[in-house]
Amino acid sequence: EDWRVRVEPWRLNRPSGSNASGRTPAERMMQLGVVPHFAVQQGQRWDCGKGDAPVSEGLVLSGGVTDEELFTQLSEHLQSIRLEACEMLSPDAIARLGEECPNLVAISLAETVAVDDSVLAAVIKDRPELQVLKLDGCEQITDRGAVWLRCCTGIHRCSLSRIPLITGCFFEALSPQLRELDISDCELVTDASVEALARQCRNLEVLCCKRCPLVCDLGMKGIHMNCIKLKHLGISGCNSIKGRSLMQLASKLMLLETLEIGSIESVDDAILSTFMRSCSSLEKLDCRNCRGVSNMSIVSLSGNAQALTHLNLAGCKNITNEAVDHMLEGFKRLLFLNLHGCTGIDPEQVGRIASGRPRTEVRGNIPEVKKFSWQDLIGKAEAS
Repeated sequence: EDWRVRVEPWRLNRPSGSNASGRTPAERMMQLGVVPHFAVQQGQRWDCGKGDAPVSEGLVLSGGVTDEELFTQLSEHLQSIRLEACEMLSPDAIARLGEECPNLVAISLAETVAVDDSVLAAVIKDRPELQVLKLDGCEQITDRGAVWLRCCTGIHRCSLSRIPLITGCFFEALSPQLRELDISDCELVTDASVEALARQCRNLEVLCCKRCPLVCDLGMKGIHMNCIKLKHLGISGCNSIKGRSLMQLASKLMLLETLEIGSIESVDDAILSTFMRSCSSLEKLDCRNCRGVSNMSIVSLSGNAQALTHLNLAGCKNITNEAVDHMLEGFKRLLFLNLHGCTGIDPEQVGRIASGRPRTEVRGNIPEVKKFSWQDLIGKAEAS
């Protein structure tokens, strides 16, 4: 994907007034979002999310770390731990987190292959203080293990994307305090489960269920009736959602700041226009590969989307050269525009948009401008 609005990443914050030049290589890597391939115990701060008190960065491990290396780092004083893509760790080693680290409030086990139902149960049971949990890509987890999330009564943020075996039957046991949830690419999550989730977690601000083919109108009904605090909704690739359900979402979710509705056949000009009229704070819109989106949407968006900063129109083939002037004159705050695959717009017109909006990152089939060397210029002078 060209851009993807994810569940807000865990931030590693330095105290104010710190000097960047004095950072160690590990600190510089973490500042850029790169997880070092060794243990790091720095005096930094780690925010668990908006409104949460920051906790001390405890332990970061990834790659080829072994059980012995993990054991030497475990401590009852750790408050946060990240074991990401640790392919060599055994299930028993990970399960020891439950006993050795009783004070954890933030845990990431993303892409760690040894995590299964029994390991997850050992790690998160009896943890009412846990605030952040990331299990993306832990493919052995099923509903039987995920149901232990009921023990995490204080959890605020949870990411369960790319877990193919969960159906979501445990959603009704999740904490009502949950604010952010990502279940994208969980192909077995059902429509009824999303509806139950919406009834249980009415304080949700971020919900991503992209490419969940079984999610359709019942789930959308639950969202628009219960989750009116949503600021980020990602439902791209849920192609069974009908236009009426999208209209209902547009009329109820007035606080939306990010909307991802790409690759949904029912999305058309009328639906986009309704979202723009209702959601005055909308900053990021992804409607890629929506065949019903045409020049009329651009006319509506350019005049009404005053807060829009990111717009993804990739693959919208019904947008033509007639919309170019509106792209140039409207969208006063636009910083990113994706026109890849918009075959109705000539490459020269895409180049015109890019040159006419120097503050906007424009992506698309932009003609290359040949740069002449001194030799080329001298050759032309001699020929004349």
